[in-house]
Amino acid sequence: MRLDGWVRQFLTAVVAVLVVACGNPQKIAGGTNGTEAGNAFTARLQAMDGTAAVGAQVVIRPAQATDSSGRDQWFRQVADVNGQVSFQIPPGTWTLEARQGSMSLRTDFTSGLKGEFQGVLRPSQHLSGVVLGADSGARLELPGLARAVHLGAGGSFLVADCPFGTTLLSLPNQGRWALPDSLHDSLVLVANGAGKLMPQGVPFLLPPSSIPRRIQAADSSLPSHPLFLDRWGQEIPSATGPDRNGFRPVWLGPSDKGVAVLALGSSTSSSSPFASVPGLSLAWVPDLGNSNLTGSSNGLLLDLAVIPDSNSAEGKFFQVPLGLQLGTLPAGVLPDTGGFSVAIRSRLSSQSIGSLWLFDWTDSVGNGVRVGVGANRLVVRAGSQDTSVEWPNTSAWTTWVCTWDKRALIVWSDGVERMRVEGADIVDRRTWTRREVGLGGGLDLSAMLLWDREVDGKTVSANLVSSSK
Repeated sequence: MRLDGWVRQFLTAVVAVLVVACGNPQKIAGGTNGTEAGNAFTARLQAMDGTAAVGAQVVIRPAQATDSSGRDQWFRQVADVNGQVSFQIPPGTWTLEARQGSMSLRTDFTSGLKGEFQGVLRPSQHLSGVVLGADSGARLELPGLARAVHLGAGGSFLVADCPFGTTLLSLPNQGRWALPDSLHDSLVLVANGAGKLMPQGVPFLLPPSSIPRRIQAADSSLPSHPLFLDRWGQEIPSATGPDRNGFRPVWLGPSDKGVAVLALGSSTSSSSPFASVPGLSLAWVPDLGNSNLTGSSNGLLLDLAVIPDSNSAEGKFFQVPLGLQLGTLPAGVLPDTGGFSVAIRSRLSSQSIGSLWLFDWTDSVGNGVRVGVGANRLVVRAGSQDTSVEWPNTSAWTTWVCTWDKRALIVWSDGVERMRVEGADIVDRRTWTRREVGLGGGLDLSAMLLWDREVDGKTVSANLVSSSK
């Protein structure tokens, strides 16, 4: 065979191999390079400085992909020297994910749209927040990215290294959310079918409570009418006091599911946090206004000589000068028979204060119930019984609770039982017309709640006022 004939046969064979190769594109990392028949799709990618994103890794997946099943049908390419990738994509809705180091991009598109997509890769970001109304362990999916995470305690979640762009989240059969790139931290998602989104929530994660309670929150975290939700996404009635040195007091209503989060949206509820408390007959909270907040329209009648004051830790309170009293309770707020409870938030104005009565509910000759502090003693008079224990004078704020369970009169403070008087003759209280608070003066008071039933004194005295958030 002549040399030129052998060369012609060799070149013919090479051309045939090339033709076969072009008609049968190479599979790449579990997908294809997208040169098969389909609708043309071209993307040109740039870095933030405007240069071509040369070498960016590009993956195109079905827009509903939530795991790696079906990855053989994904399309993959590496951006060329112009930052460009080109595909032939079958009809449907798709998600493009591009990455180059810590920079990334995500976009969704429908195959067959004309023109060239142009995008800029930006820093990847983490997504974090809580899904209210969902169980721990539920699968939170990221459609189009073929990823999912499992919810942690209280519905919390963290998704690391999300590509820049609108992110879709889905909780099967419960909610679906589209998060713009500007929202990625402290998200509040409500799983109510429609997928409600409340951006930039502040978690409080308080335990369930059958009583109202006060927290101190940074004013910078509170809108004018804050919206508090329990961990199932239901609104909890609340009321806020004024800003003092960057903090505002917030009173929250009872919640058997706990307070999960403050969402930075406006509350539309006009309900008082005290309105749904069983048996609560009076709530006097100066920081929320001087009037009675529930029950009788006639609230605590203040003595004219008391002095209003405030600080950032306790909010508004009243100073009661020595020899005076805070005020008188109206008739009807305490029951003539059955259980009752009184909660008072107070402090002594001086550690040298002698005896005073926090609470005096007696008849015309002094028979009834009195609870007093001062002179380093805690004193309880219940019917014919007069009992006292050592109690150091302190100027610290204390939540006192006195509750009668029809068998014993029990006094609590800050979650600890301080005194118990068994068998006191205080069953019939119809002749008790004296209802004084802060009798003797020398103390400050910031809140008082009354119930016409017994309450858990440990819980009320420990949790009525919580630490700052």
